[in-house]
Amino acid sequence: MLRAVPVPIPLRALCVTLAMILATSCRRGASQPSPVVLRDRTVAAAGLRLFVREVRSPAAAATLVLHGGPGLDHTYLRPYFDGLRDVTRLLYVDLRGHGRSGAPPESTGYTITAAADDLALVSEREGLSTV
Repeated sequence: MLRAVPVPIPLRALCVTLAMILATSCRRGASQPSPVVLRDRTVAAAGLRLFVREVRSPAAAATLVLHGGPGLDHTYLRPYFDGLRDVTRLLYVDLRGHGRSGAPPESTGYTITAAADDLALVSEREGLSTV
């Protein structure tokens, strides 16, 4: 028998907000989204190069977009999130050892602390005040 698993309120609110933004930007008669502006770069972090792809319009706010799971990179998320480029500057980050980012020499380099440090560094280099 299947049981419903409660979803935390902040996660539910985030999902609803994203759905509303996507629905609004995709409705019939909506103005055309701005052209995609791509800027690829790497950020040096602990001897590695982290790949960052920026998709933007002139929006001032920025959103870090992180891929899930081992072996994945940012590319599978672009069809779903690029539509938000009119309301935020999207920064897709390939985490260490994934996609176009460098891999640590030892498996001990894959930790939550290392990933958090990498993201803090990317945020700092991008001029983001909070993450």
